[in-house]
Formats: sequence, structure tokens, C-alpha cells
Amino acid sequence: MRLNRIDVKLGLTMITVFLLVFAPFVYVIDQVFCNYYYNKAKEEARQLTSNYAQMIANNQMLMSTPMVEMAGNITQKIIFLLDKDGDMIMFTGTDDLEINIKEFDLQNLFEGRPVFYEYVEPLTDNPYLLYGHPINADQFKGSLFMLFPLNDMYDSMSKVRQLFLLAGVGGFFLALGFTFIASRKLSSPLLEMQAATKKIAKGDLNTKVIVRSKDEIGSLAVGINNLTQELKRHHDTRSEFFASISHELKTPVSYLMGYSEVLKEKLYQTEEEKEQYLSILEHEATRLNSLISELFDLSKMEEGKFEIKKEWIDLTELADNLDMKYLLKAKEKGLSFIFKVDENISLFYGDGKRIEQILTNLLDNAFRHTTNGQVTCEFKQGENQVFVIVKDTGTGIPADEVPFIFERFYRVEKSRSREFGGTGLGLAIVKMLVKLHGGTIEVTSKENEGTQFTLSFPNEFLKKERGEQI
Repeated sequence: MRLNRIDVKLGLTMITVFLLVFAPFVYVIDQVFCNYYYNKAKEEARQLTSNYAQMIANNQMLMSTPMVEMAGNITQKIIFLLDKDGDMIMFTGTDDLEINIKEFDLQNLFEGRPVFYEYVEPLTDNPYLLYGHPINADQFKGSLFMLFPLNDMYDSMSKVRQLFLLAGVGGFFLALGFTFIASRKLSSPLLEMQAATKKIAKGDLNTKVIVRSKDEIGSLAVGINNLTQELKRHHDTRSEFFASISHELKTPVSYLMGYSEVLKEKLYQTEEEKEQYLSILEHEATRLNSLISELFDLSKMEEGKFEIKKEWIDLTELADNLDMKYLLKAKEKGLSFIFKVDENISLFYGDGKRIEQILTNLLDNAFRHTTNGQVTCEFKQGENQVFVIVKDTGTGIPADEVPFIFERFYRVEKSRSREFGGTGLGLAIVKMLVKLHGGTIEVTSKENEGTQFTLSFPNEFLKKERGEQI
């Protein structure tokens, strides 16, 4: 049995706690029981000795030998009388019993104070309670002593202690059995989770932990299952990404290799055809460069090494640039494109290149997934924020996929991803760029109705008008 097993540790802990509680409890019970009977014996000795001494003081006839012997037989106690000088005048015990009364005890009796102590007879080593009481009428007449044997009481205490010991041993083994069952019951789910996590670590992402309760252990099992689902989803997403990125890289590389070979071997017929091939090479090289740049940018953002350079951006100029770019694309697809800027804001404080990258990524997605209707981009002023809204009337996003669209490598409608293009990096980059500008991004979408992205940025223009520091 390994001592570092959780069930062994739990069992040892529970047994230790049991012993730490049970041992002091038994000790206290034993002391209370023994003290109770010992004090009871003392009180009986005091009362009996006091009463008989009072009777002798009131009736000198009781000091006769027959009466004292009869009293000893009735009480089953050893009685002896001392005169006022401390000499023994009557004794009901046997000759082998040696009694020595100390001088200061005699002095206490003479002064009217009873004496009491536990006495061990030297010859037999038998323990007694010795109680002495003065005999007073009008004056000190002597003293009465009674010996109360303690052997019977100690024997009774010993038997009771044996019963306590047997009960303690029985309780210990019962506790041991209960501890074994309880520790196994508590540790079994943890050992199952340990085995499951080892499988997960080896790559078996279909492993499930059975949830047996609703307590913390059950919550841990649910957490492991959720973690497994997330790992599986990330694994599938990464696999999809590598497949996509391989395709995205392979396509321009194939074009570059193929057409460069055509140009190298001069397999074109006319100069016009040559220019067409060069144009294709330039387009694919630009596409490849853009893809690599996105990967590098994303890597820098995740490492916290990406910097933005904020400046005042003329929104009118930005609108003109985007209008020029997307009006033609809208016309080609039979869509309408609207770009609006609230008249209350003409300047925006941010990194112009990155703000345009954010809008380009969102608008490219909007046009990519919209076949009819319109795409709009609007800058609106809030109380303390500037809102940027990009909205389309396209295919929309399934509700169960909305929470994941900002994760890197994630692409909606994987079966149609080749048709729509993209690598799943755009929205991840958008979210990080928005965050670097101190903003937030939210998305609402309905399938077959469209999607709306709402970006919120601090209204630095309003601060500028108020004369506040930016």
C-alpha cells in the first residue's frame, strides 16, 4: 500500500482526528467517573464518622466495647477510639493492621477539627480512607477514627476502565472500517479524475469523467469535462487552421512558382499576356505577404509586444478612403454601401493604420457573407464613448458559434470556408486592436438576417473639447 495515495492520506487523517478527539474524551470521562466515586466515598466516610462521633458524645454508653464492635459489624468498617491524650482505648480491627496517627492530626482533633487522608497500611499495602472526628460533649473527650477500605472501589473502577477500554477498541475498529469506506468513497472520484487527466494528457480528448455528485468533487469533474471539450475544440480548430493556412499558403506559392516558371521559360505569346502574368504574381505576392503579416501581428499582440501610435484621425478622410474602396465592391455584388459619421465628431484619436485595418477586416467579412441587401459602417457619438457600428444583411452567424468567433483560427461555416476564404485570424486581430485602443467589441447576429459588430472607444474628442488631458 502506497502511503502517498489519496485514500490512505484521507484514512490516516480521519483516524488521527478520531484519536485526537476520542482519547481526551475517554480520559475526561474516566477522571469524572473516578473523582465522582472517590468523592462519594469521602462524603460517606465523613457523614458516617461525624454521625457516630456525635452519637458517642451524646451517649457515653456507646463507647463500650460491645457497642463499638456492633457498630463496626453493621457498617463493615474498622473503628478505633482514642482518648484525649491520643492513646488507643478501643479497636475493632485485626492485630496485623498497624495504625499510626500523626502528632499534628491529634492536635487538629484536639482543636475540634476533623482529619482525613488516604492511608496505606504498611504491612499489607492495602489502601484506606482514614477519617477522624473529635468527640466533644462539654469538652474534648477523645476522637473516633473509621477506616474505609478502598480495594473494592478500586476494583470496581478497574472493571469500568476495562469496559471503557473494550468500548474504545471496538469504537476504534468501527471508526477504522467507516474510515476505510468513507476514504474510498471520497477518493474514488479523484482517482478516476487522475486516470482521466492522464488519458487527456496523452491526447485522448474523448475521455469523459462521470459526475457522481453536486458538491466540489462533482464541480471538479464538470470542470475537467469542460476543459476536455475546450481542448478538443481548440485541437479541432487548430487542425482546421493548419489545413486552411496550408491551403492559403500553397495557393499563392503555387501561382508564384508556376507563373515565374512561365516567365522564366518565356512561354507567353504577347507582351500583354506577360503583363497579365506579372500582375497575377504581384497579387499573389501581396496576398502571401498579408497573410504572413497577420500571423506576425497576432503573435506580437499575444506576447504584449505590439505597439500602436495614436494620433488625431480625420474621419472625413477615412470615410472617403473606405467609400472609394468598397463602393466599387458593392456595385460588383449588387449591394448598397453606406458610411456615416456623426456630425458631432470629426476627429478620432487612435492609430490610423490600425483603425483602418479594423474596419477593413470587418467590412471584408460583411461583403464576403452578404449576397443581397446592404452593408453599413457608422461612427456615432455616445455620452462618453464613440461607437463604431458595422452591419450587414448577410448570412449571419449560428448562435452556438457566436461566443467563439473572436478566437484565433476559428472560422464559421467550415464546410464553406474555402468558398468564402479567410484564415480565421481577422476577427482575433480586430478584437486585440480594439482592446489596445481601450475599447470593447460586441456582436449580435441572426442566421439569414445579418450581423452587427458594435465597437466602443473612449471619446477622446469630447475630452479635447473639455480641455481634459488625453
